[in-house]
Amino acid sequence: MRRALAAMLIVGLLISGAVAAGCSHKGEGKQSTPGGVVEAFIAAFQQKNLEAISGLYLNRQLSPEEQEFISKLFTVIEIKSFQVDEVVRLSEEEAEVKVSITMVIYNREKTAQSTFRVIKKDRRWYLSGQFQ
Repeated sequence: MRRALAAMLIVGLLISGAVAAGCSHKGEGKQSTPGGVVEAFIAAFQQKNLEAISGLYLNRQLSPEEQEFISKLFTVIEIKSFQVDEVVRLSEEEAEVKVSITMVIYNREKTAQSTFRVIKKDRRWYLSGQFQ
């Protein structure tokens, strides 16, 4: 039971971007669409790239505590696959991206569905840190 609660908490924090992060994919246009920024976040997590994760958040930085927490997530979560299921535009500068993620947590495979809230600023999309 405790492992299940821990896994749910980890998934929730992972899906939210585990707080505040961000990345600049030079010329790749990863942040040119709402789905692109979410795909870039998940790919950076798969690569265990804290710097890339930091750049995808609006404030573009992680506190030392957040960096430590995400580093711990890297040791217990392996993302096997993911798929953007739907992008819902809330306004010109805000959207929700619904994603299915298959991961291994504590040696158990699980598929979870989550919604990332993303914000557009200066023609680029960023993770807001909010999730459902």
